[in-house]
Amino acid sequence: RRYYMIMEFVEGSNLRDFLRIRGRLSPTEALPLMLGLAKALKYSLEQGVTHRDIKATNILIASHGQAKLVDFGLATIDDDRKMAAAHGQRTVDYSALERTCGSPKGDPRSDIYFLGCVYYQMLTGKAAMAETETKDMLQKMLKRSFGAIKPLSEHQHAPDPELVRIIEKMMTVDLRNRYQTIEGVIDDLEAFAARDEEGGQRKAAAKDEEIGLDHAS
Repeated sequence: RRYYMIMEFVEGSNLRDFLRIRGRLSPTEALPLMLGLAKALKYSLEQGVTHRDIKATNILIASHGQAKLVDFGLATIDDDRKMAAAHGQRTVDYSALERTCGSPKGDPRSDIYFLGCVYYQMLTGKAAMAETETKDMLQKMLKRSFGAIKPLSEHQHAPDPELVRIIEKMMTVDLRNRYQTIEGVIDDLEAFAARDEEGGQRKAAAKDEEIGLDHAS
């Protein structure tokens, strides 16, 4: 007559530790991971739950290559009970962002912003905003300068311009220009993946044709 929880055992590591070993991921490696995370967030939001703490340490990379969104300890639950205690909790980064752009607590678009930051980190190997060592919450808040983030397009290993556009739209501080729903993110990522796959198939066919001509000559 005791209640207990059963949790999945994920063999692997969190994304931050994974990137410390790998450095960064190629766009081809990162895209399916991000699509999986975006769909996980979509499911969460459909249940009325905003995560409120999306970051590299709260993402597990399983040894079979799947990304898992974990640690809903600060989640906001939007239902008839309105769980007041949950609504009052958010990280320094979320608080700084929402104060900057004027969005309400528990805004799903904040999760989209920080999911974009995760994608940025996957591709560059660098966090969009450096971690602040101080334990002073006010100092941490003041040091969060969203305008100082180096544009993804300026990095040495910047991906395809269309993918840059998607990520930068996820990370736009101006709420009017950010994705309004996670479904919009998923639609654009899937469209990009389909276009990228089609382009890869054309290149492979052209290479095969070139090899065939070389053999014929």
